[in-house]
Amino acid sequence: MPFISAAEAATLTALNLHRRSEQDGRALNRVRVSDKTLREITGRRRLDGRFFEDFAEELLELGWVIIRTHSAWGFLRASAVMGWPRINTSRISDELDQIAGGNLHSVIRGAQAELDTQREPEADSNPEALHAVPRELAAV
Repeated sequence: MPFISAAEAATLTALNLHRRSEQDGRALNRVRVSDKTLREITGRRRLDGRFFEDFAEELLELGWVIIRTHSAWGFLRASAVMGWPRINTSRISDELDQIAGGNLHSVIRGAQAELDTQREPEADSNPEALHAVPRELAAV
């Protein structure tokens, strides 16, 4: 299969998601896609760099957000996010004040220690949980 553009790959991916919705008889808000499936759609071994950025942007224009997990890709309908609870910085305002005062490293160590005691289940152990990763680490 020849390389296709990010826009073309996004269009084919959105079409696949649309057809799955039709098959199920209801709109999908989220779906998991394997590395293999994305390789087949995009014609690429790896989904990273500029191609990934363009692919994600094109998918967003088509109404979908892409998220990388440890073993698969998650696609969320962008409109579904609008109903989610919102957060602001009020819960970490003390930490932000300390960082502004020059205590970045101690604040981050404290945050990491607090998070270590409250670890969430890994995405693979809970199929409903998805964890985003930075774009530069997202690769098939």
